[in-house]
Amino acid sequence: MIITLPWPDKRLSPNARIHWRAKAAPKKQARADGAAATYASLGRGLREVRAALSGDDMIPVAVRFYPPDRRHRDDDNMVGSFKHYRDGIADALGVNDRRFRPHYSFEEPVKNGRIDVHIGDKFFPQTHAKGIEGDRAGSVRKHLPDPDHNRLTGGGD
Repeated sequence: MIITLPWPDKRLSPNARIHWRAKAAPKKQARADGAAATYASLGRGLREVRAALSGDDMIPVAVRFYPPDRRHRDDDNMVGSFKHYRDGIADALGVNDRRFRPHYSFEEPVKNGRIDVHIGDKFFPQTHAKGIEGDRAGSVRKHLPDPDHNRLTGGGD
């Protein structure tokens, strides 16, 4: 299942320094938008999806952020801005959002920005089965010199 959401309101950023009351309406709207987009993507299969997601199993979720422009954004702030959409998606699916096991990716900008949320196992290739930490660590390690090699050969500092 793929859910497409609009780019979050800038007032939802964790770095937004606004009064809590001014933030309440965008939070409520984002949660409602997340639920509405989930219902729209389900069509008539709500009962089947809720039945499939019943239980205590973790639910894999891939979240792809497409910012509206090339301005620098911190990834943790994008994830924080997404929180209320996530709550709305969980509401619509009838699950607790702590069951979500998200994988975040940050893509190239698109006009007006958007967030695509992919829910379910079929959106995760086998390479992601070991988790994001394993992928990142392996890709970095293969480009660095082996510290044991330098010690054994007498090279290095």
